[in-house]
Amino acid sequence: EGDRFCWFMSSIGGERDIPGTRGRPESVFEAIFKPLIATVLRVIKDPSSPASKRVLGIFLLVVLAVYFLLRKGKSNASSNRGAISASVSSEPRITVKSEFDRIPVGKRVTVVANDALITQEDLAATEGEASQGNELRVISQAVPSVCELARCCDLYIITQCGSDATEERVRQALEEAGVYDAGLNPRKVLFCGTEMGRGSMARQLEPCLHIDTSAEVALSLRPFIQQVVGIRTPNNTRLESSSVHLVDGFADYFEKAKIAL
Repeated sequence: EGDRFCWFMSSIGGERDIPGTRGRPESVFEAIFKPLIATVLRVIKDPSSPASKRVLGIFLLVVLAVYFLLRKGKSNASSNRGAISASVSSEPRITVKSEFDRIPVGKRVTVVANDALITQEDLAATEGEASQGNELRVISQAVPSVCELARCCDLYIITQCGSDATEERVRQALEEAGVYDAGLNPRKVLFCGTEMGRGSMARQLEPCLHIDTSAEVALSLRPFIQQVVGIRTPNNTRLESSSVHLVDGFADYFEKAKIAL
């Protein structure tokens, strides 16, 4: 029994070779607890000595201190979790205004502006050198619905155009219509030069709802996006016999008064 005790003590003290540990620096745990364990073993071997009693008393105080520190840590963690839960639950919920329907609150929505928010005729008129004085306006009937989308959803607006000047005028038109003030992030106003480009953007963004006026884009996105809405124009009659939801205007999909008609 004495030999086993000496072997255990030498192991704790690092005097015995342990495979894989030669030359390894002593950890903080080892530096603190090896002497402590050795002292406890000495107390166990000779508990009647005054030194052993003092050591035992110190050991008990250390144990109690560790216990209370751990309890305090758990209490603080519980308080932090409670504070986080309270802050999350106190966040105001977004409620859609009563005059709207089909607004996917908190979800991502992509809208192509061409003929949905700004007429293609106006966009074309801003291209070229003779367009210096031409300003763009968001279609007035579409303003309430797009502002509600900006307020309630993760909205992206994509515009197909061919010049930096037109891009700037689109941004200005959205600002003047109050779409930025309603909640649209200006960085989520995107531009492309082709129909393929706007379809690629929408697919990469993975929205739950996409609104477009191009039959080609709407049909190509239908297998990949949960809801695709097409706005009727003289150029997208192919959508009439498709599974794409068709409406006469942007507001017709969202405003209750127009849905009921």
